Amino acid sequence: MRGKAPSIRDLEALYYHAVSAAQEERTDEAIRRFNSLRRMMARRRFSAMEERARAGGGRSAARPGRRRFRSHRTLAAACRMNLATCYAEKGMLKEATAHLEAALKMDPHNCEAACQLGYAYERSGESAKAIQLFNAALRSVPDCAEAHAGLSRCHLAGGQYTQAMRECETALRLSPHCCSARADLAIALRRRGRMEEALRIAEPLREGLPDDPVRVHELADLWLAADQPENAVQALEWIRTPDTYYEPAVKTLAEAYVALGEYERAVETCATSRATGAGRIPILDLMLIAWERLGDLPNALACATELVQAAPLDAHAHFRLGTILQRVGDFKNAMARHAMAMELAAVNDAVRESAEEAVETLDAIQLQQIVALASANVVFRAKLGRDVEATLREYDFRLTDAAIGMLDSMDMDDLAPASGHVDRRMSH
Repeated sequence: MRGKAPSIRDLEALYYHAVSAAQEERTDEAIRRFNSLRRMMARRRFSAMEERARAGGGRSAARPGRRRFRSHRTLAAACRMNLATCYAEKGMLKEATAHLEAALKMDPHNCEAACQLGYAYERSGESAKAIQLFNAALRSVPDCAEAHAGLSRCHLAGGQYTQAMRECETALRLSPHCCSARADLAIALRRRGRMEEALRIAEPLREGLPDDPVRVHELADLWLAADQPENAVQALEWIRTPDTYYEPAVKTLAEAYVALGEYERAVETCATSRATGAGRIPILDLMLIAWERLGDLPNALACATELVQAAPLDAHAHFRLGTILQRVGDFKNAMARHAMAMELAAVNDAVRESAEEAVETLDAIQLQQIVALASANVVFRAKLGRDVEATLREYDFRLTDAAIGMLDSMDMDDLAPASGHVDRRMSH
């Protein structure tokens, strides 16, 4: 190529050298090669004749396994998309998104670029932009299963379970092995209370899970709720590596180990948690169960003490600490902790009675579930160290928040107009 401007065929050869580096996980080298190619293409200007020849297929055939690009613009777009993938693997999501946006500008009908950018926006919580991009992808390629799967994810996040299931079914009809659509369909069915259907849909995913920690965690939680802890463990084992760490999955994996009676593995899993503050309470709770089942009273005592420090107004935490103190022979402190537990339980009962009175003002909500949610919400605030009396004074506001929690678990497509008055001032 020295001494003359590179042709599109020369640039394609450089492109596939960079692709090979990416496939062999030489990510930094791949980034250098793609950036070098991108700068070279920016300097090279192709004539209209060259573009027409390439659009018509040219004289030479592509090598097996390699596609011929219609124009230098489609080649430049492919280069940008590969750069986006490389940067995403390095955790540089801002750079990855910028390259996807550039790829779509160069090749507006690039369905793959639109889908990847749509998923980037969906992960960042910008569902409206994501939906626009998935719809744009479908205008270019109406039978794109990935775009339908992306739309299902957006609708699922918005609580529109009927639309989510419809998009999942379309994606699976187009691509029966689309594991992301299958996972979303199982999750949507579970949220609608259709547990048996959800388990049937999720069954094939035991052989191949989607590459998304949020989806995998929800599937594991589904299997755990269905008393299939072995499936939950199989799904979540990958969180042990630093690159795939996902905090909510730590608790679920520890719960699964406890259910299987593998208490040492449960303790090891809890020890990997990075949760702090109130988020550490359920981890300590599971660790305490495991230490107790193992008969390790010194570690159980230390864990129960830490649990009480993290949740000073939790009656159950004081009761459990008192029970362990009793087992180690410290009867005086055990009695004090049991007395504290009884006092806090009485306060929580008063909170529950207030809930039963206040809940009568809510329409179209299952009253008993609201009472339970509201009570749990108050106790959770207490665990954070909030004064119980102040919590009671604010109880009407907290009850509204509990109602929001119920609404979030329902299909927004099915809500009656009567529930539209709920003030969404606060989310969980």
